[in-house]
Amino acid sequence: MNSSPFAGYSLLQQALFTSTPPQLVSTKNAPQSSDLQITTRQYSLLLRLQQRYISRPHSAANSIDKQPSNRHEFAIALQSLITHILDRQQPISPSNLAAIESLKKDFVPELVTLPVRVASALRNRENRDKLSAQFANSQIDVWGQSCVSNCISSNRNTISSTPAKIDNSQPEKTKFPLGTKISGEVLLTGFGIGGNPIEDEDNNDRRIQAGYRARLNINTSFTGFDRLRVRLQKSDIAAVNRVTGSDMTRISYQGNTNGQIVLNRLEYRFPIDNNTELFATARGGNLATFGDPLNPHLDSGSEGTISRFGVRNPIYRQGRGSGFGITHKLGTDFTVGLGYLADDANEIDRGLFGGSYGAIAQITYKPNPQFGIGVNYIKSFNRLDTNTGSDRSNDPFNDTSNAIVADAFGVQSSAQISPNIYLGGWAGLTRAQAMDLPGNPSANIFNWAATLSLVDISGKNSLAGIIIGQPPKVTHNQFTANGASFSDPDTSLHLEAFYRIPVAEDIATTLGVLVITNPDHNAANGTTYVGVIRTLIKF
Repeated sequence: MNSSPFAGYSLLQQALFTSTPPQLVSTKNAPQSSDLQITTRQYSLLLRLQQRYISRPHSAANSIDKQPSNRHEFAIALQSLITHILDRQQPISPSNLAAIESLKKDFVPELVTLPVRVASALRNRENRDKLSAQFANSQIDVWGQSCVSNCISSNRNTISSTPAKIDNSQPEKTKFPLGTKISGEVLLTGFGIGGNPIEDEDNNDRRIQAGYRARLNINTSFTGFDRLRVRLQKSDIAAVNRVTGSDMTRISYQGNTNGQIVLNRLEYRFPIDNNTELFATARGGNLATFGDPLNPHLDSGSEGTISRFGVRNPIYRQGRGSGFGITHKLGTDFTVGLGYLADDANEIDRGLFGGSYGAIAQITYKPNPQFGIGVNYIKSFNRLDTNTGSDRSNDPFNDTSNAIVADAFGVQSSAQISPNIYLGGWAGLTRAQAMDLPGNPSANIFNWAATLSLVDISGKNSLAGIIIGQPPKVTHNQFTANGASFSDPDTSLHLEAFYRIPVAEDIATTLGVLVITNPDHNAANGTTYVGVIRTLIKF
């Protein structure tokens, strides 16, 4: 008699379930990835598998209203799906096996922190009946609907035995169309500036300032797999660089809509299969949509870095506006992205292809949630100004060229070296050429950064970050001014540290300091200091 807990299962099923889940660890020591977003591809795979293996009393179209709202709920739904297949000994095709394996790989940090009883029952067929009862008693639905707040304790190591049944009723209707979710945030900030500013005709002397930014995001899904995003914004935050005289001091969220509510972003993304997603952007697009900048925890101007330079490799900023793109997953580890954005697509005389533009091609290798590396190439026309480096890096031809073609090459990487520590960095090299000047002179522009993130070090949602780098610098230039090369004479360093303190579940305050040595890559300029306090309220 076969004593294996998987006796009677197909070879494919045994291959799948004997490899999951990994040995449980406590939540304190488990990998943390709750800040990673659930992709449309992952939603698509889960729903397709649920439609294939689980019968519902009402249509799938009615069940997508309540998609898993976070990675832990998604992991619960995935683990429940696996249990459902095991319980019914359903045959599973090689393609669906690969899809489940891919999702398991993407959600390793969440799967290892699921309740001990659930995980052990999945590894031991003799306990499957007990598992089913526990799921029934905890209202955890295989479609990701759950009462996590009521049924699973905060340490996620036990399941409450509160009597309840699986909720298979029709989803409650809302006042919004199917799949619409509205969220928003209000950002309040103040900052102080020290050091001697670079003389500039646009400078002002307001060394201490305060401001706000309000955003309303309206995300709508028509099929459960696609997403239409509309973002409205109103802001009044003074430009720090107007005080210091250098773009190197720009903070990540500054801007002024002059008292108006503006359309900040309008984009639509939808999959054409399990591995491919298309993007169409009418307003507010950026090239990082088509290639992961691999700067986790720091790449948010609202919750992460305080500086514009620290958000991502500046070469991603050589394209913005309206356009289109595609991402395609090659196997489980590689993703390829292509995208094109134009600044002046709404102008009749220029359109999508007649003005300044930026186009990107990127390949990203991410074998697991803890490590990733990406390389990219960006081609741009008259889109060299990233507002993160020196004046010469923004325009290496001293405002004499109206046809600047640039080729940029970047590499960026991130590694989680422990549950709470992330290391990362990037490097970017741009070769710009003035096509309308005699001899077509060229210039080389280089930047780099190294980053450190300390996540949840003093409590949930706390974050400390350190960024050290060199903002974009003209290292070589064939163009001359007054008989000398129009290159940057010295080297600036970007030194940044910040700490985010959670005040309440949806409120956090960040304290940060930014130091720029030799601003504008010129030792004649004194060191600049910027101190920031930022409070974010989400709703």
